[in-house]
Amino acid sequence: MSKNTDNNLLSNVTQFNHDTPLTTSVTQTSSVVPWLVFLISITAQFICMDRFVGLYDEGVILFGAERVFHGEVPYRDFWTMYGPGSFYLTAFLYSMFGISDLVLRVSVILIKGAITSLSYVIVKRFAPKSIALVAAFVILCVLIHVMCNRVIPVFPALALAITSMIFFDLSLRRGNGYLVISGVCTGLATTFRHDLGAYNAIAIVLVNFFFQYLLDERQRLWSIIKNACVQTGAYTAGIFLVIAPVATLLLYAVPLQDLYENLIQIPAKVYPAVRSLPFPRLQRLIVGGRFHPSVLSDFSVYLPFLSAIWATVVEARYIQQLRNKGISYAQLLTSGSALILLLVVTDLFFILKGIVRVSTIHMVQSLVLSIMLLAIGTTRLDWRSKYERCLFAPWLAVAIILIALPTLFGGDKVINGIRDIASGSDNLISRCKTPILPRLRCVSADKDYLLAARFVKTQSNENDLVYVGTNRHDKIFVNAIAFYFMAERCSITKWHDLHPGIQTALDVQRAIVTEMQAVPVRFLILDSRWDNVEEPNDSRISTGVTILDEYIQTHFEEVQRFGSVHILSPL
Repeated sequence: MSKNTDNNLLSNVTQFNHDTPLTTSVTQTSSVVPWLVFLISITAQFICMDRFVGLYDEGVILFGAERVFHGEVPYRDFWTMYGPGSFYLTAFLYSMFGISDLVLRVSVILIKGAITSLSYVIVKRFAPKSIALVAAFVILCVLIHVMCNRVIPVFPALALAITSMIFFDLSLRRGNGYLVISGVCTGLATTFRHDLGAYNAIAIVLVNFFFQYLLDERQRLWSIIKNACVQTGAYTAGIFLVIAPVATLLLYAVPLQDLYENLIQIPAKVYPAVRSLPFPRLQRLIVGGRFHPSVLSDFSVYLPFLSAIWATVVEARYIQQLRNKGISYAQLLTSGSALILLLVVTDLFFILKGIVRVSTIHMVQSLVLSIMLLAIGTTRLDWRSKYERCLFAPWLAVAIILIALPTLFGGDKVINGIRDIASGSDNLISRCKTPILPRLRCVSADKDYLLAARFVKTQSNENDLVYVGTNRHDKIFVNAIAFYFMAERCSITKWHDLHPGIQTALDVQRAIVTEMQAVPVRFLILDSRWDNVEEPNDSRISTGVTILDEYIQTHFEEVQRFGSVHILSPL
């Protein structure tokens, strides 16, 4: 390497040894940039906000939060695999701003804006502002592409996990007090997605122990363990500040068996069997004898693997170069190497969340970290070196190809949103001014379900109970949970979220029938549109359990139909 390159490496380390904020900003203008990124992010999301309410994914949170708002407790009064965080946060927002889909939409848009802004802050820690802005732009486009209308708990969990990593990095320069804050963020992340919270915690503990090993020059085992345990203790204390009261309240209100089934047994045993999707193969690029480049977006699921390996190799080479120049591990630690390693390890753990149901949607938490790692890695290389260009440029080129289409698709949604606002009569502004249903402000819904919701609202009282199901219950894909929310009616059953492997089972169907026999049900809303959906997993196989369908056939009759939506009432 050249003398200039050596000087650049040394200056990079020196730059981060000062007790400065993560942004390493020295001007007021620079400190404003993260807020500008945040504002641009939420504006873009509003512009391209999906006009249709998500009948299943969005409905899980909308209606679950409504049940919590009315005093019910998750796991005891209704089953769910999600942590309690999303339900209680949304229920709190209901109490502040009223029950509306827009309340949930706005909260998620703000959280995704925070993810984009926090990503910029981390990348700016190592890279020029231009590269950090490009990384933030790509992350925003990917979030818009894969989850424009998704409001699942991954978003708050990811935002909190990133914040936890930022405070972990700050603790290396400012003391263990920041580890407590880091632990609090991890604890909060766990309340939204207990798996992502656990992965975040494991990654921080592992990286902490690893760097304590590097910092102890004599490699004394007891000293390493002692120092690592002190820091881990501070971090764990922060976690327990959140988890302890939450766990205590849940254990007080919910039977332990229900907690185990909802949060451990079903996610670990049932979900993988009935929801798994395979990794895409190259054959998918050829459809009907023709090459379809749009399918390339599905291959972005491989990016987290590639970026983790690439970033590890780049950072290891960077560290070795600095070590050869006499830079100590303590200096490397405060220069950001610990944060980069933490991003890599967390990225690998987060892959576990998406490795069952393989898709860009379920891999988004790793994609965000991967884009940050790629942006940071480009600044750790000497691109004037022919050797480094030949060694690392091909990897980077493949990564850009993998993420290019999701980025373009996300940008295209924003452009279409602007066009819709400018020229469409049924656009975002008109939907906000005149909501199609009281609770659907700024959004609409499937035409059949809108008509069905209006029918149920006019033909029943607010205290009447309904059941939203499918045309058959021996084989289930999803159901329209959002209908409960749209029609402003409560569920007859604690099993309102229909899931393959759960409501297709004999004991659960018997429980639903028992509930219908115990309390009068005003309407059944059954939809046949998902009857023929088949995925390459066990959800496509009939369980042969038809107790619920037989009960419905003998005790209810159809009174109205809107497309594939059938409305039944008791005989």
